[in-house]
Amino acid sequence: MSDWVAEFIGLDEQDHALVVGTRPLLEQALPGILEGIQQRLLGSPRTRRHFELDGPADPETVTRHLEHYVNAVVRCTPAELEGFLGGVATAHTAERGDPRVSVPLLESTALLGFINAAVLDAVWALRLPELRRQQAARAWTRLLWLQQAAFVRAAR
Repeated sequence: MSDWVAEFIGLDEQDHALVVGTRPLLEQALPGILEGIQQRLLGSPRTRRHFELDGPADPETVTRHLEHYVNAVVRCTPAELEGFLGGVATAHTAERGDPRVSVPLLESTALLGFINAAVLDAVWALRLPELRRQQAARAWTRLLWLQQAAFVRAAR
């Protein structure tokens, strides 16, 4: 990984392998995580408005987008990851995505904080040796920090 932020926070290929390796173990928790994110997004007027551009927000559509994101993240190679995360961030700006959708940095930051807590809860519940759980928790957190850095770059 060549990104300065990834390097600075310590996200490396071992972290990437942990994210990919623990994804199947988180399979049982994933529907609950995605539902919690979807409810949080649609439960707040500030974030729900992004999903109501063409009518009422559809919870299933939101969940499908979230599933796609999770599956795409774990399919990326370490070399592809930064580009994918950057693409996600720029797609949420008016300049490169739908001009009607411009997600403020504060909202993406809040969402990633919520997601991080949900993922950490799921990782801590895994039946893995404590050291492995700690490593996986750090890896998922670093991944989300890298996504946040991409949102910051896109917001400039």
